[in-house]
Parts: sequence; C-alpha cells; structure tokens
Amino acid sequence: MKNLQKLFLMAGLLLSGLAVNAQNHKPAQRTPPTPEQRAERRTAMMNDKLSLTEEQKAKVYDAVLKLEKQRATDQQQIKANRQAYETELRTILTPEQQEKYEALKDQRKEVIKKRAEEHRNNEKLKEGGAEDKSTEQK
Repeated sequence: MKNLQKLFLMAGLLLSGLAVNAQNHKPAQRTPPTPEQRAERRTAMMNDKLSLTEEQKAKVYDAVLKLEKQRATDQQQIKANRQAYETELRTILTPEQQEKYEALKDQRKEVIKKRAEEHRNNEKLKEGGAEDKSTEQK
C-alpha cells in the first residue's frame, strides 16, 4: 500500500514538474526566409497552379526574386528611417516625455499583437467552418 502511495506521489510530482516546464517553454524564434527562398516557394506555387513551362519557371523565378530583393531593401530602409526618427525624437523630448512615449509605443504594440492574434483565430475558425461545410455536403 505504501509503495503504491509513493508511486502515485512520484508520478504526481513528475507530471506537475512537466506542466510547469511546459508553461515556461517559449516557441523558438523563426528566422525569416531569404528572398531566394521566397522566390522558390512562390515560383513552385505558381507552377502548381498554372503548369508553367521550364522557360516560364525561370522567368517567373527571376521576376519574383527581383521583387523580393526590392522588398527586403525597402524594409531595411524603413527600419533605418524609423531608427533615425527615434534618435531625433529623443533629442526633442524631455526624459518624462520619453518615458510616456515609450509606454505609448508599448501599448500600441500590445494592441497590434492582440489584433494579429484575433485575426489568426478568425482565420482558423473560417478554415474550420469551411471544412465543416464540406463534410456536411457529403
């Protein structure tokens, strides 16, 4: 009887330890795909949908790669512009205003994060709803 109690106690401790560890686990940060990877995926998708010839695949890949490289450059420029703005703003605002500004930025980030999560959840519901309707028709 005591061995059985010890076994249950050990199992409970093990499971609670796993539960605590699982709560602390953060998902790994995904590295964004390179322009080349994006071009490959997009070309493959277009090939699947449009049945491209080999010549068309090469041309589509080149066009998409050009677009993706430009997009990456634009994003880098936007980031550099944002950093320059933030640096200049720090010279204008008082320390108290800077604190308030940072708090406002944090609030804005949370709102955006919440909206993105809601959007993902809505998309999952739509996908689930579409699957439900297709199975109902069968």
